[in-house]
Formats: sequence, structure tokens, C-alpha cells
Amino acid sequence: MTKSVKISRGMARKWERHMPLKFRLIGQCFVTSGAVLLIVLTFLWSQYLFPTMLDSNVAFDAVLNQYDQFTNDWTFKDFEHREQDTATDLFILYLWHVTNTENFIESGYKPRLQEKGPYAYMKQAYRYHIDWSKDGKQVTYKEWWYLQKADSTEACRLMFFQQGLGEYNEHTRDRPAGCAADNETVTMLNPKFMALQHRWTVQEIFGELSQSVFANIRNSMVAADAFPRTVKAELTPDAISDVWTYRLAVHASSALGAVVSALGSTDASISFALSDSSTISHFNSLALSPIAGDVAFGTADVIKAEALASGVAESEATLTTRQAAYLLEPANTISVLNYERGVPLWIGTARYLGLVQSSGLEDEASPAYQLAYNQVLNDLKVLEKSPDATRVVALGIARHLYGPTGWMTTPGADEYRTKEWAGEQAFLRGGGCDCGSYSTGLYADVAVAISPGLYYYRCSWGLASSLDFHAPWEDDAVVSPMNSSLTKWIIDPDYEDTRNDISIHSDENLVRWWQVYEYCNVSRSGRSPSCEAMIDASRMAETFIPAVMFDLSQHTLKSFSATVNTRSVGPDDSTFISSNGSNTANMVALVQQYQAQACAVAGHLYEAWALKDHWHEVYVASRMSRATGFEFLAGRLEDLGYAQWGGGYVTSALWGVPSVLNIERKGYWKFGIASPSPTLNLIEFHSQAMAVGYSNMNMTKESARILLDALAANGPRARTFRGKIGEVATSYRCPNAGSDGGCADSESANCIRFHRRTSADCYEGVKDDNKDDIKFGVCTCHPNGSYFVTQNTFGNFLGAVPPSVNKNTSDDENLDQAASLLAEEFMSSAVTCQRIQDYYKQCSWLETEPRYSFWLVNCKTWETLISDPTYGIYCDLETILKVDSAHNHDYQSATIHPYGRRRGIIIAFWLQEWSTYRVLIENRLVCNEPDCSECLSKGYCDRAYNYGGLFVTHQAKRLLFEGYVDRVAMTLLNSELQYYNLSVRCQDHSTIKLDEYCNPVENNECTDGGFEIIDRLGVSRKFQHNGRHKRDWYLPEIILNPTNISHYIEPKTQPKDTMATLSSRTLTIENPAFAIYPGKLWAPDVTINLRRGCEGDEVCKFHQETDCVNRFLGGKGKWQNCTSTLVTGKNNLNDVQRVAEWRGNTSLVTGNEFVLRGPV
Repeated sequence: MTKSVKISRGMARKWERHMPLKFRLIGQCFVTSGAVLLIVLTFLWSQYLFPTMLDSNVAFDAVLNQYDQFTNDWTFKDFEHREQDTATDLFILYLWHVTNTENFIESGYKPRLQEKGPYAYMKQAYRYHIDWSKDGKQVTYKEWWYLQKADSTEACRLMFFQQGLGEYNEHTRDRPAGCAADNETVTMLNPKFMALQHRWTVQEIFGELSQSVFANIRNSMVAADAFPRTVKAELTPDAISDVWTYRLAVHASSALGAVVSALGSTDASISFALSDSSTISHFNSLALSPIAGDVAFGTADVIKAEALASGVAESEATLTTRQAAYLLEPANTISVLNYERGVPLWIGTARYLGLVQSSGLEDEASPAYQLAYNQVLNDLKVLEKSPDATRVVALGIARHLYGPTGWMTTPGADEYRTKEWAGEQAFLRGGGCDCGSYSTGLYADVAVAISPGLYYYRCSWGLASSLDFHAPWEDDAVVSPMNSSLTKWIIDPDYEDTRNDISIHSDENLVRWWQVYEYCNVSRSGRSPSCEAMIDASRMAETFIPAVMFDLSQHTLKSFSATVNTRSVGPDDSTFISSNGSNTANMVALVQQYQAQACAVAGHLYEAWALKDHWHEVYVASRMSRATGFEFLAGRLEDLGYAQWGGGYVTSALWGVPSVLNIERKGYWKFGIASPSPTLNLIEFHSQAMAVGYSNMNMTKESARILLDALAANGPRARTFRGKIGEVATSYRCPNAGSDGGCADSESANCIRFHRRTSADCYEGVKDDNKDDIKFGVCTCHPNGSYFVTQNTFGNFLGAVPPSVNKNTSDDENLDQAASLLAEEFMSSAVTCQRIQDYYKQCSWLETEPRYSFWLVNCKTWETLISDPTYGIYCDLETILKVDSAHNHDYQSATIHPYGRRRGIIIAFWLQEWSTYRVLIENRLVCNEPDCSECLSKGYCDRAYNYGGLFVTHQAKRLLFEGYVDRVAMTLLNSELQYYNLSVRCQDHSTIKLDEYCNPVENNECTDGGFEIIDRLGVSRKFQHNGRHKRDWYLPEIILNPTNISHYIEPKTQPKDTMATLSSRTLTIENPAFAIYPGKLWAPDVTINLRRGCEGDEVCKFHQETDCVNRFLGGKGKWQNCTSTLVTGKNNLNDVQRVAEWRGNTSLVTGNEFVLRGPV
């Protein structure tokens, strides 16, 4: 028993000694194996199993293939279009708002910018035309998108914090308080204006804008109702005085005829042949003295006197009854009562004899009057008298009619003439306004032949044709004629008196009548004469002139005695108006009668006579030809304007001053604008040249016509020509370094040269020790260098003519001639400066003369340094302002005479300065009023410098999406469309104000109401933000059919479509409406499945077409096509949705050096 215990104890002890070690080893093995296995499994999981599983999952979800498209899997749906969430997918935009536009433009300050926004939207993008490569490694597609406005202003702030930026910028200004409202107003750099400068270039923009400047100048100078009418109006009193005298001679026969009618033909023949003493009792019984006065009716006494003086027998010379009857019979061509031939012949004879004053068109000893006298002698042969007796009869009858005591002095002749001019039909007679042999220019109908080489001339004499020039207060279309007394106060030169406020023979009164004409003309055209400039005109037409007429109608010159030293009506004529206005209906009618008669007189003077009458044109052409030495023709009086523009010849001849700027006419002259610089009022070329010291730069009227017509011409070649003038005048180019590029000695048309007259004018470039390049000198420049100069005085303006497509056309010849005129060089001298100073002296002297003091102004414009060293024109007897060169821009430097300039320099100044002031500012395309809170209502500008030109101010959504219409773009488009007889204007072209002459100023803000293109027949095509063809508003280009602009043409849908592929009859123009993302808020119809295409949805099609064709990033044509390619990642998940090609390009290089790469 003991033994077994021991054994047990021994085994146990052995077990205890050996088994734990085994289990420990086993455990250790298991632990070691497990660790190894875990390490192996971990390695396998991270390096193989997990990537394999992940790649498999990613490959299933992320790698696109055609199967996904076939099964319409969610992965393909998400690729095709993924709905956006405001929490993570906001499309946020900011705009820079400029706050110091005034300082930026006027003083060149850096812009002060304020960030506006954020403006939050959700971008809904759809991919279409999805195609797979054969191996499935690539997918191609096109994409269109639109924006939806974020539904909450909190979206921007929440998204900011969700992106982890809130903690970082929690207390900074960058943290948005919320989304900004996109209807807030923003002022920013005008992208449309910048695009215009890129497309047109600055030179072409000024070349186009300046066309309207020079066209307006040409119209002001040559249009029939502008400068030529002004000259005709100025000479109207002289012409009317001549006709007034001639018509008195005509009406000598009228008075004689009245007596003949009273006596009867038989008694008249007997009495006409006898002496007056034998018929005096018969005259008294018929009470004919009011007609004849003290003038003898019989011719016997005057013929006897002539016979005695000539040594002819009295019995042979005196008339028989039969002969007297022949001379009194109106049907006979030599009759003293035949107004179509006999009367003009007798007046011509009287002029030959010195009995009647000659007109201003014929000399006193004109051969025409000799012809008239000879014709009278020839026609009197019918009396069967001897030649000497016939000559005595001719002299006797001429003296009987027109001598100092002849019938021309009778009360009847004067009464007939007066009532005829007043418009009384019963007193109208023939005989014309003059007789002679002078040319009528292009108006052959004016002259009526009365014998070979002799004519009488028709004219619109008298008020008969103007009595219907009615004012709005008239009840009848034709006003009653004036009385004789009032007529004389207006028209008779003998009635010129300091107390006569209505005589046309006073400069001041002519202005008054012009004001009446303006008022009546505006009123009768249906416009309101309520504008500011019509205040004086309204007073003249409604009160002052009618009151004067009422007062003076009660007086003759004799009854207006010396004791009456003023009119009975006060200066404001309130007594006349108030007393008559509150009286009976008859008195009210009397007031209206004088108002209407005032309109008739003014209309006759400035329209029927000064604008339409052909004989008056003949008169003016003859007078101005003598005064200037140029030949002017009736029918071509526009030459007066060309002569004035080229040399100031007309105003110099009439008033001794070189410019219309020196004439104060308050109505006549409307050619200048109120501006700080007097030179901006100088519309004549010669005046502009004199303002810089070159009085010798004048042109003939023929040369002025060539140059002004070329500058005012329409079309691309004329635009380029004007733009090149500015470029030549401000550019110095030199193709070869170390030389002047051959410019000094070359006449190459492509070389813009900087003239070198002597070697002293040229210095070589100086090398800067601190730089490797050479400073630019007069004669050295960098290879192909281009340098700006203020005035390239000796630039080659012959190179301004652009190449012609059709050679040897009249336009080519005109531009070539114009360029030659611009290239002509003129040298300064003491003489040229003294001539300008002489104009100043003469003007200043005449300014003190009573006759001239009323209308001579601005004489100091022509004062030079000779008498005013501080403010005078920089020109004296020794020096002249030095023209700026490439190395010197000092305007106050001077050089000694001679110093040269070309005409092109003068024109180049206009291209910029006048385009800016007369087009951009006057037409409210650009505003130059820093503080202009009322500008919109006044029609000047909208928001100071903020609107138009460099800056634009609109609501943010207008600038970004809805679009605004740029005014400069509208102007340039209008210029382009003129060539096709089309025009563009705002649909809302309502009148926002009246200009100073009561012409309507139309609204030119087209953004809200849209614009329309109109042909000459009035057919239009409209473009509106919410119009019928809404997408036309957003497209960058508009396609028109010029022959039928109302016809809608589908826009081009393929990137490489050209105009030839559409139609040879279509016209593509640039849309003046612009937005940064045009139309992107235009949402499609969400009720249709946009994933399946755009069938039936116009908006969807619009977005597809515009995103594809126009490719807004970089502009149209910057990208080869609109197809993008993504790598699917089928063989390499690292390439999942990597962009292989974007819009047909493998490179995104942009800018001027942009190179298209990749397949088309």
C-alpha cells in the first residue's frame, strides 16, 4: 500500500514535472502560430484582400460602363445629373463694387473696391450625348447647365461653417452673415465696354464714334436749314430792300392801271396822250387823287420836255390817241401795263437811264439794262415814228413812270406794294422781283426770258404764301393780311427807327423774329414749346411782338411824332395782354390775330424766303461770290458751309471774324456747345488750326468738301481711315534698331515717321549703366518698337488710307485726296501769328461799334502771346508751341519759327476730344457729372461716372445673368446698321425731356424695355428680356435677314457654322445686350424628364446650344468643340473620371498665345 502511493506520487510528480512544459510548449506554439497567422492575415488584408474588395466595390460603383447606362443604374444617373444640396453644393459668386469712380476717372486714383455678395445658387448640370470607347476606358459627353437661386439666405452661412471655416474665421469680416440679395445695385468695370475695345480697338471706336461728329458738323455747315439758311437770313434784309424798290417800280404801272380802269379805256387813251392840265377837272370829279396824288396822268408835257432837250419836233414826238391806246393795252408786249414783258423792259430801261436803283446783283452800268433799252426802242417802232422821236418817247415815258415826279412816287404805287406784301390777293401783280441777265445757277425756272439775253426773275414775294404758317391758337388755317401801316413798320427800310422793335432791318429785331419763328414752328409741328430755351421765344411770340404790332399798327411814320419817344405799351407788354385778355371776345380775337400774323411774318422770313425761295438763293450766291472770290451757285449753297469750314471765308466776308463762334445770334447760330474750352465750340477746321497758331492751314471750298465728306463718310473703310488718323498722329514706329527705320527719308505708306529736318534734331540713344537696353532717342528705337507720342507732327498720313477691295472707285479717290490734304505740311512764322492777332484786333474794334456790338462775341479767343503772354494762343513773332515729340511731352515748351504741323494733327484732336464730348457725353452714353442725383430725370446720365463707358451700374442679377444693354454698343451697332438701311433704338424711346430747342430727347436706356432693329419701311424686330424670342436677348450674336428683318432665323447650332452655311443674305451683328452668365437663371420645364433630352423644351435647347456653340469661357471659338472626355478608370482606378480632353483640348492654355491642341 505504501508502494502504490509512492508510485502514484511518483507519476504525479513526473506528470507534474513533464506535462506543464508540454502544454506550455503547445500553448506557445499556438500563440506563436496565431501571431504569425495574424501578421500574415493582416498583411494579406491590407495589401491584397481589402484593396481587392475595395477596388471591386469602387469598380462597381465608380467605374462607369455601358452596362450601367443600359440598366439605368444609380451610378449612371448620378453621372448624368446629380441633384444639388444647398448644404454642400452652392454655386457662389462675388462682384467687386467700385466706390471711387470719380477719382479714378478724373484723377487717375487706384480703384477702391468693395466685395459684394455672396450670391448663392445651385448649379443644375445635365450631361448628354454620352458615348463610350470600344474598350470602355473613356467616356465622352456634352454638358449644359442652369442655376437655381438658393431658397434661404442662411445657406451661405451654414455652408461656411460646414466646410470648417467658421471656427477659423469666426470673428472675421470674411464670415458671411448670409447670402446677399442679387437685386442690390453694383458698380463694376464694364465688361461689355472692355469687349468692345478688344474687338474694335480704341482707334476704331473713335473712328466710328467720330463719324457722327463729323456728320453733325457737315450737317451744321451744309444742310439747307443750317449754315446756308443762316447766311440767307443775314442777307434777307438787303434782298428784300432791293425787291421792295423793284416792286415799287412795278406798281407804278399798277397805280397807272387803276386810273385807266377808273377812266375807261377811251378816256384814258385820250388823257394819256394829252397834257395833264387839260384833264385835271375830270380827275377831280373821279376823286383819283388818293391814287395818283399830284402826279400827272398825261404824257404830253414830259415828252415835250424830252423833245426840246433832244432837238426833236414836239409834234413828231407826242403820242396820238391811237398810240397811247397801244401803250395802255395790257395785251401788247411793250405796254406799260404788261407785267410779263413790258413792265420789266421799262424798268430795265429806267435803270439804264439811272431813274431806278439797280439791285445788288447787277452793276449800275450793266449790259442787261442796255439790252432792255434797245429792246424798248425796237418794240416802239410799231408807233411808226422816226428813230429820234422813238428815243424821245422812250425817255419821256420812262421819266413819266419812274422819274422824280413819276408814277412810282404816287400813293397808289406805294399802297399796292404794301398791300401786296401783306398778302392781299387783289393787289398781287406779276413782273417778278428783279430784271437783268445774271445766272440763276441750277434754278433755271427762276428766270423768265423777256428778250434775248434779258430776264425777269420770279420769287416768293409777299406773305400770301405764308399766311397759313399758323400757330396753335388760330381758328382758321389762313390768317388775315396786315394793314398797310404795320407792314411798313416791318418791311420798309425807311421805317427803321430806334423805337421800331419789329423792323427786319435791325439785327436785334431779326433775332426777335427768329424766336417767333422757332416758337411757331415748334407749335405747329405738334411739339410743346415749353422747354427752357423757348422761354424768351414764347414771350416774343405770345406777348412782345403782338403787342408791338398792335401799337405800331395805329401809327404811320409821320404820325409817330417826335413827341412820342416810346411806345404806349410797356416793355413787358402786360398791359396789352391783360387788358385785351380780360375784355370782350373781339379783343381776344384781336390778340390772337396779331399773334398769328407774327407767325406768318416769321414763317415768311425764315422758311418761305430764307429756306425755300430760289431767287433768294441766286441773290445770296451772287453776293457771296463777289465777297469771297469763290464761285457759288444757287442750288448748291452747301458750298457756303464747306467754304466756312475750310477757311472761315463766309463770316470773314460778312462780319470780319473767322468763326461762327464770334457771332452771337441766339437763334441763328446753333453750332457750338457750352463747354469749358472755347475751342470745342470751333466747328470749322480753319478755326481749330488757328487756335494752335496756324492761320495758313485754310483750304479752298473744293478741298474742304473732299476732306469733310471723307471724314463724315459711313462704312468700314471710312471708319478705318478715321481711326488710322488718330493712330498716325499718336504713334512713332521704327522697324530697325539703331536707326530711324528709313522713316526720315522714306515715303513708304506703311511708315509712320518722325521727321528729322537737320542732324541737330537727332541724338542717338544713350545706354543706361544700370540696364542693358538703350533709352529711346529721336533716331534710335528697339526693333519693331512702337512708341506713344502726344503729337507725331510729321506722321505719314498718306498711310491712313486702308487697302481697297475694289480698286479705282470714287471712294478710293476721295480718301486718297483727303489723305493728301491731311499730309500737307505747314510751317509757322511771325506772319501766321500776326494774322491771328489781327483777327483779335479787328474783332475787338468792331465789338465797340454800335452796328456790331449786338452780335460780336468771343473776340479774345484769337488773342495770342503777342498781347497776352499768359492766356493767349501760344504763338508770337518769334516762338510757337513746340509739338510734343517722343522724348519730350512738355506742353509749355516753345520753339522758334519755323515749326511744322500737318492738317492730320488738327483732325486727330477732334477724333478723340469731340468723340468724347459730342457723342459719349452729349448723347448720354457716358456721364461726366460727378454729383448727378437728378441726372436721370434731366436726361444727362444715370449715376455720375458710374454709368456708361468704363463703368456700369445695375442690379447684380442684371450684370450676372439677365443682361444689360450697353449704350456705346448701341451707338456702334447703329453705325454698322446704317450701311444696310437699318437702325436700332430702345423699344421705350419715350421723350424724357426736351433739349434747349424743344427737340425731344429720347430714352436711350434699353435694359428694362429692350431694343428693336428697324428698317427704312418701319418694319421692326424686337429684343426683350421677357420677349417672344427670349433667347435672342441672351445670344452674343443676332442673325438678321436685311431684306426682311421680321423673319426669324434659327441661330447656328454647330460650332463651325459660318454665315455662308446659313445664307448669303443673312447679316450677323453683335448683340448690345450682355451678361457674364447670360440666361443662366432661365430655368427649363421641370415637369419633363430632362435626362432624356430637350424635346419640346425651348429653354433646355437654349442652354445646350449656348453652352456648346458660344462656350462662354474664353469666348466663342476659343475651344475646338464642346465635347469633353473622361477616363473611366477601368484598368486603373487612379484615373477614375480624370479629364482627358476638355472641350476638345488637351491643354487649357489661354490668352493671346493660346494654342489649340487635341483632336477636333
